[in-house]
Amino acid sequence: MPHRKPLSLSRAFNDAATHPALKFQRDNHLRGIAGRYFIPDGKTAAQYEKAMSRKMHAHVETEMAKRGATEYEYWKTAEDMGLPAFLEKSWDRLVELNPVLKKVKLDRSCVEDVYNAHIGVTSGFNVDDINFFLRQKHVGEGLPALQSHKMPVHGARLDRINAAAESQMYWVASPATAKKIEKRFKRSGRL
Repeated sequence: MPHRKPLSLSRAFNDAATHPALKFQRDNHLRGIAGRYFIPDGKTAAQYEKAMSRKMHAHVETEMAKRGATEYEYWKTAEDMGLPAFLEKSWDRLVELNPVLKKVKLDRSCVEDVYNAHIGVTSGFNVDDINFFLRQKHVGEGLPALQSHKMPVHGARLDRINAAAESQMYWVASPATAKKIEKRFKRSGRL
């Protein structure tokens, strides 16, 4: 059995700018907002993410720098270089260690989805937030979509939370996560 060690908050999440859900959770005295996952080979989340990024970008960026390629060409080159198999194997390992990740709805044929799911895990995002981010990416929406006319209730909820919070939500929080935070803030009298 591999070494199954939960993330060390002091080691894996020592860079609050990289792990905004954990920072928000900690600063606002909340629990259960950030995701907490086992990482393979006894690595911290930061070490695992760095290794993933190195594997992804070292080969692809060298190739891409030669051509000044677009984002689409970047991901296409990653596919051509065999990185999907590496990412899928790594994702399967994360799911084996963290069965809750079976709930992540990603298109395994899309190398960008599988990579972004990895980053969601190493960033400490919960499954709802990972799914929401992946879904937003597929409809061409990112963080600005949260405040858009397409999601007015969610955008208003995030505005209320950020106004009452000790620190801001600098991640793509799902409606489910925002609702959970809002309920806890109301219960504590902050909203």
